[in-house]
Amino acid sequence: MWDYETCTLLVEPIGVNGISDPFPARPWTLEWMTRHCQSRFGVTPQPHLLASKWGFGHLDKAGASKIVFTNGMNDGWSAGGVTQSLSPTLIAVNIPDGAHHSDLSHSMPGPTDTPDVVEARKKVKEILGRWLAETLR
Repeated sequence: MWDYETCTLLVEPIGVNGISDPFPARPWTLEWMTRHCQSRFGVTPQPHLLASKWGFGHLDKAGASKIVFTNGMNDGWSAGGVTQSLSPTLIAVNIPDGAHHSDLSHSMPGPTDTPDVVEARKKVKEILGRWLAETLR
C-alpha cells in the first residue's frame, strides 16, 4: 500500500545509504522511482501533483496566511514537508531530533520530550500568541 502511495500521490524523496540504516544502499532519484513505479504499478510518479491539487505549491502567492509548519526531521514525512519559511507568516519550525508527531504530545512538557521539542513548542507558542494578540487589537 505504501509503495503504491509513494508512486502516486505522495512521492517521497527518501534514499538509504546502508550505513545509518539497515537497508542496502540506494540513493533516491526520480529516474529510479519512475522506473520502479512503472514496472510495478504501471504509473508515473508526479511529485508535485498533491501540492498543486491542494494549492500548496505556492502558499505565499495563494493568499494563505498565518500557518506554522512543524517538522520532526527524523521523520520520513519531513521529506515532503514545508521545511523553510515561505514568508513572515508562513513559518517552518524544524525539530532536528523530532519524529512523527513528537511535538503533539497531549501532556506538555512530557517526560520524553527532547530539548529541541521543548524549544519548538516554545517558539510555536510565541508565534501563535503574537498572532492572537494582533487579531485582538
